[in-house]
Amino acid sequence: MELVVVVLGALAGLVTTVAGLGGGGLLVLALSLVMPPSAALAVTTPALFLGNAHRAAMFRRAIDRDAVARFGVVALPASLAGGLFLHALPELALRLVLAAVAALSIVQLVAKLELRFSRASLPPVGLGVGLLTGASGGAGGLGSPTLLGVGLTGEAFVATAAAASVAMHVG
Repeated sequence: MELVVVVLGALAGLVTTVAGLGGGGLLVLALSLVMPPSAALAVTTPALFLGNAHRAAMFRRAIDRDAVARFGVVALPASLAGGLFLHALPELALRLVLAAVAALSIVQLVAKLELRFSRASLPPVGLGVGLLTGASGGAGGLGSPTLLGVGLTGEAFVATAAAASVAMHVG
């Protein structure tokens, strides 16, 4: 079991390094194999916060501040609400939520859907992603298709996703 956790942790680091995000969900899943999911969320949050804060700082000039304002300002209080909801969930329910969020992320990755969104969609998506992130961790990757769908690419995408993730970590 510990080898599985080490391999998934290394994979999470590789995914985040290559894609700029997404490893957090894998890391939470890996740790939830050996500890309660709520503990896995608590253990991973500081590391994920520092990684996202570092990316946001390194690429600060590329951050799309309008997108962060629309997405992150709503995602911050939503993640706080999701975190409060987390404590009301039984462990089995939390494990199922973690699995569902991971499955959604995998479907998005495999399907390679090219979605188009208006900037007006950022607040409601921020609300949903914030709630799921607070309640299950690692759901920030669900906001990625939306950020890509509003036209963010390259450094602007990585920087904006990192800045929005920082907002959710604060929540």
